[in-house]
Amino acid sequence: MQKHSKKDQTDREKNIRELERRDRSRIEEMIVSSGKFNEVEIKTALELVDEALEEGEASGYIFVFQDVRGRWMSLLWSNAPYAGGV
Repeated sequence: MQKHSKKDQTDREKNIRELERRDRSRIEEMIVSSGKFNEVEIKTALELVDEALEEGEASGYIFVFQDVRGRWMSLLWSNAPYAGGV
C-alpha cells in the first residue's frame, strides 16, 4: 500500500474546484460516451448541469471536480429531498 505525504494530500486538495461553464461539454461527452444513458437521461443530466450553472447552490445540485493525475473526476450531490421514484 502506497503512503501519501501531507504534501500529496495538500496538492490533491488544491486541485478541487466547483463547476464552471467550460465543464458542460466535457460532462456531456463523458455521459454520452459511457453508453449507459438513454436520451432522456442525458437531457436530464445536462439540465442539472445548466441549473447548477445558473443558480449555483440555490439549485440544490453541487458539482465538485478534482484533477487526478491530469484527468478530472467529478462528483455531484443534491440537497434536494428524495423524490421517491418520481
